[in-house]
Amino acid sequence: MTDRWGTVAVSLFALGWILFPPSARAHDFDKVDYRIAFSEFEELQFLKTGDPLVDWNPTRIWTSTDGKHLEGGITEIRQFSVAIKKTDGTSVNVPLFRFQEDDKRFIEEWRAVSEFFDLNYVAGKKPEPVNEADIRGEFIDGPKSFHETKHFRLESDVPIPKSTMRHLCKVFEATYKAMEANPLGLAVAKPIDQRFWVRLFYRMEDYHAAGGRKESGGTYLSKDRAILVPLEMTGLTSEKYTFSPHVLIHETTHALTHQWLNRAPIWFLEGFAEYMAVVPFDAEKGVLEISQRRAGIQKEIRSAMRDFPEGIAMIPPEELVLLTFQSFMGEPELEEIPIEIPPLKPPVFRSISEVPPSPESGGIVPNPPESLPAPVGSSDLVEMMRHQMSHYLSSLLLVNHLIETGQEENFRKFLFEVATYHWDASRYLKSHRAAYEEYSTAINEQISAYNEQLRQYHQDLAVYKNEEVATAPVKELIDPDKPKKPTIPIPLRVPRILSQPRTAEELSPFRFPGVAAKRYLDLPQELQLEDWR
Repeated sequence: MTDRWGTVAVSLFALGWILFPPSARAHDFDKVDYRIAFSEFEELQFLKTGDPLVDWNPTRIWTSTDGKHLEGGITEIRQFSVAIKKTDGTSVNVPLFRFQEDDKRFIEEWRAVSEFFDLNYVAGKKPEPVNEADIRGEFIDGPKSFHETKHFRLESDVPIPKSTMRHLCKVFEATYKAMEANPLGLAVAKPIDQRFWVRLFYRMEDYHAAGGRKESGGTYLSKDRAILVPLEMTGLTSEKYTFSPHVLIHETTHALTHQWLNRAPIWFLEGFAEYMAVVPFDAEKGVLEISQRRAGIQKEIRSAMRDFPEGIAMIPPEELVLLTFQSFMGEPELEEIPIEIPPLKPPVFRSISEVPPSPESGGIVPNPPESLPAPVGSSDLVEMMRHQMSHYLSSLLLVNHLIETGQEENFRKFLFEVATYHWDASRYLKSHRAAYEEYSTAINEQISAYNEQLRQYHQDLAVYKNEEVATAPVKELIDPDKPKKPTIPIPLRVPRILSQPRTAEELSPFRFPGVAAKRYLDLPQELQLEDWR
């Protein structure tokens, strides 16, 4: 998990592997260097369908400043040029200044979107086996062990035999290759310093001192971009060698999807990490056998049901997608002051001094927080673990269901809306504020003009009455010189952004993922463990 929300952990209970995430720490929110995705854009000009793989399909007809055309797709954006693979299979490197403005804008948006999605993704892609070049690297033995592979740097606080270290390297590189072939077309995160950092600990106390929580078996520290794993959770320190790559793959998936950790909902983050972790690992080939995923899920569920023979309750999908991190983990909800748009009231034409001032901040009024719900979960360790297991298995089965039922496209649309939530909400509130101020100004000007006409009418009426004191009442009714009372103006047309404002749920970062999930995903009514026995 992220340092914003805490950590992700795995505990050993009875004979099975039981997922047991630790508590979230509210102060972690203050430590996150949070960057709003797409904040450099006022709008995304190429956002059409909502599926990034369609809207930013890299294959297009490019036009140079001198009118020449080139058909092909982006493979890499460099500092001053773009690598394009032409339709004939050859590649060419084109300087940025050669592109017309429309193409330059497409390149800018492609670069931003490619942080989250692999825009060159091909459906049905299979993971490549790990080869020698992937795990070949510097191996340093002594009081500690170090080894660098193509994408990872492994550090152990005790010597690890070279053959065992190579075996571990295969797991990490195989996870990387499996992530490159993930069925949603998610992009693989980029490490800060060439390689992802993996720290292995012989003693649990050293693992805890480094940042791993107690009663946990694996942690991804997003602030440090480090994967922490105690060796005993892999089975390597037991007298009987029973190696399990589950923890390694789960935590590595979090590292490889780092860009999503502050954005995607918890059920997806944990469900997807489990989706990858249950895939059977072929140690000889060095590959995660995605085609055998169902067998892996079945094995995981059978193990869980052995540990909890009295049963594990599945969370209904419509409830699962609404869970915040805190409710997912059984923690008290964080205090939220939601943004709400007040309903627009029709203008009242009366003395301008009686018109109440328009709301400040463009009509955006924070509501007082609702009372916090009681903490979820139990003080009993087994019940707490059952609570976590039900949420993790529910998330795993929901992710698997959405992929197995062919909802990858809508899944990407959902994830893209989640990734752009803060950017879009900021734009919306800015537009709402501008529209509210413009409309309020126009209404006040209309009322002022009417009040001026009304003032002039009363003034003219007083003069008229003074001049016609002796005139018969009947004459007064038909006298064409009598001042006419001004007609109340027709209210101005209310802009749609004001007449149909977004709901509090749509404006809440806590509740918006649930809104988007119901909008795009065809959720099953229930999830059944019995189907996997």
